[in-house]
Amino acid sequence: MTTRRAELKNPLTNLKGRDIFLLTLAGLVLIGILWYFLLYSARQAEIDAANSQLDTLRPQVDAARLASAQLPGLRQEVAGLEVQRDTLLRALPPTPRFGQVLGEIRQNVLATGAQLDGISQSSGAAAGANIPAGVQPINISLTLDGTFGQLFGVLRSLEAMNRFSTINNLALSLGKVTSFDPQVGGQIGVTVYTYNPNAQGAAPAQPGAAPAPGAPASAPPAPPAGGNP
Repeated sequence: MTTRRAELKNPLTNLKGRDIFLLTLAGLVLIGILWYFLLYSARQAEIDAANSQLDTLRPQVDAARLASAQLPGLRQEVAGLEVQRDTLLRALPPTPRFGQVLGEIRQNVLATGAQLDGISQSSGAAAGANIPAGVQPINISLTLDGTFGQLFGVLRSLEAMNRFSTINNLALSLGKVTSFDPQVGGQIGVTVYTYNPNAQGAAPAQPGAAPAPGAPASAPPAPPAGGNP
């Protein structure tokens, strides 16, 4: 009776070695399954997600490396463009010397033999115009009288100033024809681009910079319109 009670209190004592081995093996298998699903699978999913993100970022990294390799060349190119911009700005007639430009235009017109009846000017800055800071376009309207050849000569002289001017309007009116080379009235609109180094945002003048070709050290006052000098 005492032995029977001891066996009931400790049933493992009745298990054979094979049963204990099978139970131990089953426990190990259960622990392995739990480890796989709870730890290994979750960790593998994180690794796969990290690899996928790495594959997505790799083209961006390659592009960044390529851009970094091209950065010195781009800086050199930008520096060259800045030098070209400064050279172009120095070639423009200074805004304070605009009277010299008017005098040059008047002399060119009179050199063709045409008559300059009137000249007027206005600001040519258009809203949203894509022009560098400090560059100030000025519109000039010329009222002329002469033959076709003379007015054509005026146009050619204005085109010779194309480094800082554009012709944007031309209107001709023919009066009473009395000869094979009649007198023609003309209205020519010209936009002259000048540079004001004192304007907000303008690039500072380079020390020792050469003035615009053909520009004198100081500008004379604008002569009156019309008539021969």
